[in-house]
Formats: sequence, structure tokens, C-alpha cells
Amino acid sequence: MKIEKVLAVPGLGGFYFDDLQAVKTDRATADGMFLTGTPVTPGFSQIREPAEVLSILLVLSDGQVAQGDCTAVVYTGYGGRDPVFRSEAAAEQVEREIAPKMIGQAADRFRPMAEALEKELSPGSRLHTAIRYGLSQAFLHAAALVSKKTVAEVVAEEYGWPLRPKSVAICAQSGYDRHDGADKMIMKSVPVIPHGNFTHPRDIGPRGRALREYVQWLKARVGRFGKPGYRPVFHLDLYGTLGEALGNDVLAIADFLVDLEAVATPHLLQIETPMLGKDQSDVLGRMSALVAELGRRGSQVRVVADEFCNTLSDIQTFVNARAAHMIQIKMPDLGSITESIEAVRYCREHGVRAFLGGTCNETDHCGRMTVHIALATGADQIYNKPGLSVDEGYMIVHNELQRALALLASRGFPTAELDCAS
Repeated sequence: MKIEKVLAVPGLGGFYFDDLQAVKTDRATADGMFLTGTPVTPGFSQIREPAEVLSILLVLSDGQVAQGDCTAVVYTGYGGRDPVFRSEAAAEQVEREIAPKMIGQAADRFRPMAEALEKELSPGSRLHTAIRYGLSQAFLHAAALVSKKTVAEVVAEEYGWPLRPKSVAICAQSGYDRHDGADKMIMKSVPVIPHGNFTHPRDIGPRGRALREYVQWLKARVGRFGKPGYRPVFHLDLYGTLGEALGNDVLAIADFLVDLEAVATPHLLQIETPMLGKDQSDVLGRMSALVAELGRRGSQVRVVADEFCNTLSDIQTFVNARAAHMIQIKMPDLGSITESIEAVRYCREHGVRAFLGGTCNETDHCGRMTVHIALATGADQIYNKPGLSVDEGYMIVHNELQRALALLASRGFPTAELDCAS
């Protein structure tokens, strides 16, 4: 089966592009959903803009159509990431430089095509990570269509791994709607809640008091409305604000997290990006010191790395430095999904939990693809996506996970489990 035509179709992502530098430096003023003010990060024309997506469609010789969606994270252009993604310009580049090289190629195997992409299909020019992400999705989808197998089966076969599908914990994202969003998650027994978007020091309060009160509220809410036996993990993304509130003092941050752990008990606590620094080296030093200090105290708090951990090489660096208990493998930031697959493998081999994440800017197609890649690689956690309204994104990812597990179980794969809500 060969590729007969390549179409590049601009569209919309599941959320927005936000200029995080402007938000964190108080250059942004909220007016409803709008963020007014002057952008700081190059490439932004406004502090908040609609997220852009480019769908790559590979028309195969039997008429089937494979799809991949090119997208970038909300805080694009920040923390070492590629610039703001523009779908019209990307479409022109795909049609001009990439499509001619794809037409006529066999579409029966994903990995060789995706790995060739990572070596730059366009000599002399650099492909945005979003383009590499979407193209590699399309290659993988095409291989699944040609082989008449699930995406999970294709990944496992091409990497020579045994496929032992099991449920993957889904982490839902509330955005700034931390209370109603959490209620939705509790009602549906989401395994990991609520993410929370604590992007500014005011979100956690002086010395983190508001964050502590929120965790108290969240625990009480689960106790009051959660189903019997429901004990979700509390995952809070702090975007470095705890470090800002406590002067990046590792001992003070450890004190706070141990106290917060006691407040959250019996819920396990995952803290994403508790502090930041001026560059990756600075972040590595602070995060590895925090992980070591929590270990000395016998704490079960999991520190999760995200910012300045954007590529496979970055992830390997964080893992080797023991700078996190869990890595968020932000799939659009890594480019080709071959890099995300290798990142999960590296984390698992070195005893670090793999959170096969991404962004609320992704699409329904991205969400379904992520489920299958997680099943094939044995990732520990995934995001609901797209969007931040909880219901739609969780429905897409949860239902795809249940369908995939049921289908793989029907084909005789061992240890398939149908309940992912525990």
C-alpha cells in the first residue's frame, strides 16, 4: 500500500496559545476569557490566541485516509520550546517540501518513516516540533490501517515488545476552573485529579496557604461525593510558583510539601514543576536536591518534571540526574512520536514513572493515538485531551481506552483489564 496524496488542512486546537512570560510577569489582565496586555514572548500577537492545528491527511492507494494532527502546547515558545505554531505557514511548508517526498512511499511500516522524519525530511530547513508530531501520527495511523491492526499492536510489533495491555491512569485537567472542574472529575471517578493550573503566585497564596486550603477542600469533596473506595491521586501543576513563594529554598519547599502530604493523606500527592530556574542546569540542580531531600524524609510525594524537559535528550538528562519521580513526556514538544516512545522506555528502564502527557491544545485524534501508544509502551499516566472542560476530553480518552482494552482482550492478549477508574 502506497501514499497517493498528501493534504495539509489548517484547523483549530482544543484550547489556546498563552504567553506564559506575560502571565507570570503581570503583563496580562484577565477580561473574561481574554488576556489583554502586551505580549512578551516572540511570535505572539496577543497574550491569548486560539490554538492552531494542521491536520495531515495521507490518502492511500486503496482509498483509506490516515490522519495526524500537528499542534503545540498552550505555553508555546516558553522554556526552550519551539516558537508559536502557525498552521498556514506549516501547511505551505508541508505541501512544498514534504508532500513530494511522501507520494509513492510504502505506508505499511511506521517506524522507518518516522525515524527518517527525525533526520529531517527537508535538508537545510528545520521542521517545527508540531509538524514532526503530526506527520509521525499520520505514518503510525497509516501502518495500522494497512495492517488492519490497532495502533497499539503496530507500535509493539515494530519495536519488538510484548503487548500486555493494562489500564492506564488518566489525569484530567481543570485549567483555572479548579472547583467545578474537580467536581466533574469526582463525579466520574477520574483516577488522577485535578492538575489545576497554578501559574501565578497568587494562585497558591502567600507561603502557599491558598494551595493548602485547596487541597483540604479537594480531600473533603472527594470524601463527601466520591464513590466508595474512590481514592484519586492529587496531581497539582505549580509552574514554579511554590519556588517563587518560598524563595526557591529547597528545605522550605520540602517542609511545605511534607505538610501538604499530611493534609492530602490518604491521597497520594504529585507536584508538577514545584520550582523553576533561569535555565535547565539551574532547574536540574534545584529539582534533584528536592527529590533527594524528600527521600531523606521518607516522603511519598512525587515530584514531576515538565518545563525545560522538552526533548528525549532533556528527559534522559532529568532521569539521570534523579531530578524527578515522574517525567511528563509532553508529546508535541518531542516532535516525532518515536521520541516519546523512546522516552517512555528510558523512564521505565531507569525506575522513573512515565506520564505520557501533552496539552489541552491537542485534538480528539491526538487523544486516541496517545491511548494506544501508552498501552504499547506501558506508560504510567496519560492526560485527558483535548480541552480543559473535563467532560469531553475525558470521554474521548476514557472511552478509547475501554474500547482498545476490550478489543485486545478479544484477540487473546494477556492481562487486559477493562476498569481504568481505580
